[in-house]
Amino acid sequence: MHPLKRLRFELGPFPPLPLPRICRRIFGFTFLFAVFLSTPRAAEPVPPAAPPILVGGSTDNYPYSFLDERGQLAGFSVDVFAATARAIGLKVQRVLAPSARINQLFQDGKITVHPYFSQRTEHLGYADFSVPYLTLQGALFVRSGDQRFPSFEDLRLKHARVVTGPAGRDYALAHGLDAAQLIVTVSEDALRQLDEGRADVALFARLSASAVIYRFGLRHIETQSISLDDYVLRNGFAVNPGQAPLLARLNEGLAIIYRNGEFEAIYQKWFGRFEPARFSREEIIRYVAAALALALAGTAWALLHQRQLRRRIARQAEELAEHQTILAEAQRFALIGHWQRRLGRDEATLWSDETYRIYERDPSLGPPRFDELIAYGIPEDRARWADTLQEATLHHTSFDLEICIEPRTGLRKNLHLRGRPARDAAGRPVGLFGTVQDITSWRQAQHALLQSEQLLRALYDTLPHALGVAELTDREWRLVSINPGAAQILGFASNPLPGTTLADLKLTPERQIFWNDLFTRCVTTGTTLFIERTEPQRQCDYAITVVPLAPTARSPRCCFFIEDITARKRRDSEISRGRRLRAIGKLVGGIAHEFNNLLTPILLKSDQLERHPDLPPAFRGELNVITATTRRAAELTRRLLTFGRIHDHSAEAVDLPALITSNLDLVRQTSDRRIVIALLPLPPLPILHLNSGDSHQILLNLLINARDTLVEKLARPAPADWHALVEVGAALLPASAATAQQPAATGGPDHWVRLTVRDNGMGMPPAVLERIFEPFYTTKPVGAGTGLGLATVWHLVSDLGGRIEVESTVGAGTTFHVDLPVWAPPASIPPPPAAILAAPAPRPFAPRHLLVAEDEPMISKIVMTVLNRAGHTVELAADGLTAWHLLAAAPEKFDAVLMDLNMPGYSGLELARRARALPYARPLLVMSGRVSDEDRLEFTGLKISAILQKPFTPEELLSTFVAAGITHAPPAGPNQL
Repeated sequence: MHPLKRLRFELGPFPPLPLPRICRRIFGFTFLFAVFLSTPRAAEPVPPAAPPILVGGSTDNYPYSFLDERGQLAGFSVDVFAATARAIGLKVQRVLAPSARINQLFQDGKITVHPYFSQRTEHLGYADFSVPYLTLQGALFVRSGDQRFPSFEDLRLKHARVVTGPAGRDYALAHGLDAAQLIVTVSEDALRQLDEGRADVALFARLSASAVIYRFGLRHIETQSISLDDYVLRNGFAVNPGQAPLLARLNEGLAIIYRNGEFEAIYQKWFGRFEPARFSREEIIRYVAAALALALAGTAWALLHQRQLRRRIARQAEELAEHQTILAEAQRFALIGHWQRRLGRDEATLWSDETYRIYERDPSLGPPRFDELIAYGIPEDRARWADTLQEATLHHTSFDLEICIEPRTGLRKNLHLRGRPARDAAGRPVGLFGTVQDITSWRQAQHALLQSEQLLRALYDTLPHALGVAELTDREWRLVSINPGAAQILGFASNPLPGTTLADLKLTPERQIFWNDLFTRCVTTGTTLFIERTEPQRQCDYAITVVPLAPTARSPRCCFFIEDITARKRRDSEISRGRRLRAIGKLVGGIAHEFNNLLTPILLKSDQLERHPDLPPAFRGELNVITATTRRAAELTRRLLTFGRIHDHSAEAVDLPALITSNLDLVRQTSDRRIVIALLPLPPLPILHLNSGDSHQILLNLLINARDTLVEKLARPAPADWHALVEVGAALLPASAATAQQPAATGGPDHWVRLTVRDNGMGMPPAVLERIFEPFYTTKPVGAGTGLGLATVWHLVSDLGGRIEVESTVGAGTTFHVDLPVWAPPASIPPPPAAILAAPAPRPFAPRHLLVAEDEPMISKIVMTVLNRAGHTVELAADGLTAWHLLAAAPEKFDAVLMDLNMPGYSGLELARRARALPYARPLLVMSGRVSDEDRLEFTGLKISAILQKPFTPEELLSTFVAAGITHAPPAGPNQL
C-alpha cells in the first residue's frame, strides 16, 4: 500500500480542521518545547563507543530483502533500514541467511534488529515493534480466466489447493479452510506453482505478489475480486525486548526519512509502478499533518539528545583521529601510500605521509609538479609513466603500473602504482585517486625465489638420481613429475608424461605391486620410509626414500628419491673385506711373531746339537729332520708376516718384463710338462718403482695358483681339444682407467700397468670366488695348500696402491688382473736393508763385553751360550727396563747391545732412543720376528747397526755381530764407534 494510504490507515480520519490552524498549533508547540529543552543542563558523562548492532538480512524474501544478480543484499526493507541507520548514525553489522533462519536467529536473541517483521500475535512475546512503515492488504490470486472461486467459501467447498505464506496460513485456517488444502512456501515458489497450474489459488499480500509477478514475468495469474479487508499485515522494525532506546532511535530515523522524502523515493523505486500516486486534497492534508507530527516528534527527540549528540560527535572526532593514525601506521607497515589529484584550474594534489616517505620527499615541499614527479623514474620508465598518467587524466581511465624510481643517487625502488578516476555524485570525473606501494623487497625476494627455482630445476633435471612426485587419484598412483635421471635408473625408454599411472609404465607385476604398496604405506603412516631394494634382473641395488607431502585439495602425494648404490655397495663390500683381512693379518702377524720366539731356541739348539763332536751318526739324521722342519716352519712364519704386512716396503726400480721372464722360468721348471706357460707379446712398459720382493711374490703366487688348478684339471677327464695353458701378459693403461685406492699422502699415479695371468683350468663358482682372498681358505685337500697364497697377493697389491680383479667361469678357467701404479721416479730410493748389514773387512778377533736384552729365557740363555762359546762376555737383562739400568749405570762397560724389539718395561725402540740420548755411540743390534716399515725408518735415525730376523741359527747370530763390526779390537774411546 502507498505510504499515504498507509498513514491514513494508521492514523485514522482527521477532524475537519483548517490547515493554517493546525500548522500554527504544531509550530507553536514545537517552539515552546525547543526553548524548554535548550536550557543548559549539567554535563553528562560521555558513554563509551557502542559496538555495531547485529541486523538480520534475508536472502530470499523478494522484494523486501534478497540477493541480487551481483550477490549484493537488496530490497525495499533493506533500503528503508539503511536510510534510517544513516539518518541516526547507527553502526550496524548485517547477518545474511534465508528468511526462516533469520526469523529463528531473531527469536533466539542472536541478532538485535529484524528490519522487516509482521506485527502478529505470536511475535509479540519476543519482539518490540517500531511504528509500522508498511501496511499490506491481502488478496487472492488465480490463474487467468479461472472463475471457479467467486467467493472465499468456494475455496473450502471445492477443496481448492491454496499456496500461501505463514500469515496467509493463519488467515485461511481462521476462515474455515482445511490444513490439508494449504501449501506453505515463499511467495516466489507459490506464484510459480500457480502460474504452472500446480495450485488453484495463491493467498498473499497484494503488493508483494504484484512485485513478484512483475519481476519473474508470470503471465497466467490475475487478482481475484474477493475482498479480504480483515487480512491486513503491519510490518516494521522489530527489536529484542528491553531495547527501548534503540527502538526510539529507529522511530526517530523513520521520522527523518519521511520528512526529507527519502522514504517516498524508496517506495516509488520498488512499488511505484504498481500503485500510481493519485491523492485527494483530504489525503494530502492528512499526509502533511502526519509528516509535521513526525517532524515534531523528531525535533523533540533531537533536542532531548542534543547534548548527547555533541558528545558523540566529539567522541567520533577522536575515533576519526585515532583511525587516521591507525591508517597511517597501516600504510607505513604495508609500505603503501595514497594520493589524490583534483582536476580543474587549480589541479590540487594530495599525498599521504607514506607517499612522501616512499618517494623520500620532504613533506614541507608539498607534492611535486607533473614533470618533477616523472623525473623520479629511471630514464627507461619515464616515457611509459608519463603516457599512462596523461591517458588516465584525459580519458578518465584506470591504470595499473609498475615502475622503478631513483629518489637519490645509488638508491632504486620498485613501485606499484594504481589509479582510478574520482567522480562526483552525478558521475562526472573530478580527479584521480590512487595508491603507490613500495615493492622493492618483494621484487628482490621474487628474484631470489626465481633464482632458487631455476637452481632447483637445474638440479632436478641434471641430478644423476631418480626424483619425482606421485599422487593418488581415483585409487591409482600417478606420476605428477619425474626427472630425467629416473629414466636411466629405472630403465625407461623416455621420461613418462605427467599423469602416467603405474600400470602405464609397463612395470612387471612384482615391481608394480612394490611401488603401489610403498607409496600407500608412506601416505598412510605419514612417515618417511627408507628402503634398499635389489633388482636381480639388472643386477643393481637401489636406496629408495619416500617422503609424504602435504595433501592437496584433491588427493595425497609423496616424493620419492632413488639412488643407484650398486657401485657403493661393491666398494663397501671390498672395504669390509679389506678390513676383515687386515684384522686377520694383524692377528696372524702376532701369532707368527710368537711362533718365531718358539722356533728360535729350537733352531739354535738343534744346530748346536748337530755340531756336537760326540753326537752319534744316527742322532745326526734325526736332528737334520728337526732342523729342516724348523726351517720350514720359519719359512711359513715369514709368509704369515708378509700377509700381516710386517715386511720391508722400500721402493726399487722394477723392470716388469724381466720380472715376468724370471718367474716364468722358475715355474716352468717345477710344473707338469703338459702345462704350456706362454708369455704374450708385451708393449713398451715403464719402469715400476715398487718393492721388488713384493712384485716377485705377487706374480709367483698367481702362477702357482694357475699351475695348481691346471694340475687338478689334468687329473680328470678333459675334452680332446683342450690343452692346459697359462698366459701372462701386461698392458699400459691411462691414469683414469683404474680406480684403485691410493695412499692418502700422494696424488694419483701417472699411469697404470695391468698384469694379467689367465688359465683355462677348473674355474671357480661365485661362492668360492667371494672367499678366495680370505686367509687359510683353500679348496685344496688337506696338506696340499696353506690358504695364504691369494690372501698374501691381495695384501701385497693393496700395499702397493694397486687393485686386483678376478674373472672366473666354472669349467672354463680364471683370469687375474693386477693393476699396479706407475709413479714418477722418486728423488732418492733408500738403500736396501742389505746396505745396513754390509760387513766391513774382517779384522783380528777380539772378545767383547755384550749386553743382551731378551724377555724369553730360552732364547736369552741359548744366545748367551753361543756368544760365550765364541769368546764373548755376556750380561742378560730380562726386560727393557733392566737393560736400561745396566747400560745407564756403566755405558762404557758394554761394547755392543743386542735387544729384542718387543719387551716388557721398555721396548727395543725406547731402549735404543735412551741409549743414543746418553749418548751411547757403540753398536746397537735388534733381533725380532716382526719388524714393521715404521720400525725400519726409525732404525735408520737411531743408527741401528744390524737387524737379526727370528728364528736364526748360531752362524746367522755370529755373522750379524761380524756385520756390526764388533769382533775386532775396540776403538780408543769407550763410547766411540
